[in-house]
Amino acid sequence: MKHAATETSSDPAPFSAALRDLPDLAPGRTAGPSLAMVLDRLGTRVHGSALLLLALPDAVPLPIPSAGAVLGIPLILVSTHLVLYGEVGTLPARALRWRLPLPVVEVIADRIAPVFARLERWSRPRLPLVAGMERPVGVAALFLSVLLFLPIPFVNLPIAIGLAVLGWGLIQWDGVIIAVGIAYALAILVILGVAYGMLRNAVF
Repeated sequence: MKHAATETSSDPAPFSAALRDLPDLAPGRTAGPSLAMVLDRLGTRVHGSALLLLALPDAVPLPIPSAGAVLGIPLILVSTHLVLYGEVGTLPARALRWRLPLPVVEVIADRIAPVFARLERWSRPRLPLVAGMERPVGVAALFLSVLLFLPIPFVNLPIAIGLAVLGWGLIQWDGVIIAVGIAYALAILVILGVAYGMLRNAVF
């Protein structure tokens, strides 16, 4: 199955409203919807939506276990595709087949959608040159996705927050948020480099 990474011609519903409707996509309310089904409903920049949705389970204190090792693979696939093609082409079929766990979908609809409804009031398309930097965003997202996949203790939350920020910036065409997300990823890179240097000096 392939999913074209293009925007719909009609004006889509607000992102927060689409999030509230996600449980309706769950077949029989026994299994979560596939990422392809969710992206069809959201009707916006699909890479940003995929990054945001896949990062949310670790980005906010949801009443579900951490899923970085599971979500890392589709995040890596989506980020790599964004690096190679930008917001055009086809998302990897393997990522599109991944199903969001039903508890995650229900928590997103009940607790996260109202938060994004408030964010939509001040987030808007701006700094188009930065908002169009899709491949640099993909590089930053790929770096964070690999870190999220690795079994590094106590880092899933800040890494997932960075991914969520990058995804939200892409969705909103908001260059300010994208710039913050890229700076955030660079800060994590610097912190990890400093920590590695300190550890190396202490050991050797």
